[in-house]
Amino acid sequence: MGGLIFFAVMGVWFFLVLSLVIWGTKKLPKKWWRLPLGSVIFILVLILPIMDEIVGG
Repeated sequence: MGGLIFFAVMGVWFFLVLSLVIWGTKKLPKKWWRLPLGSVIFILVLILPIMDEIVGG
């Protein structure tokens, strides 16, 4: 049961981060680096909750 709750929370976190990054990158100028920067920000923000476990471990 705990695993299902974990996957539900991670799914919500995924869509929350995705919408936040899409909203944030729309405010950037339309240059060639907009998509790569958005991808990097998405990956970094997505792993923030897990990174705490890695650093603290």
